[in-house]
Amino acid sequence: LKKSLSAVFSQFGKILEVLAFKTLKHRGQAWVVFEDVTSATNALRQMQGFPFYDKPM
Repeated sequence: LKKSLSAVFSQFGKILEVLAFKTLKHRGQAWVVFEDVTSATNALRQMQGFPFYDKPM
């Protein structure tokens, strides 16, 4: 999951960390931490609704 998220989001800028949890409470949640706010903002806007593992982001 982390490798897939890195591959998809790396087009927006340098990724510092990808956090993905497997606990029942946090299942289906992940965080992608970018080096700068501009990259994170672009990723958020452009990936809204993008299908990832058959579910929209």
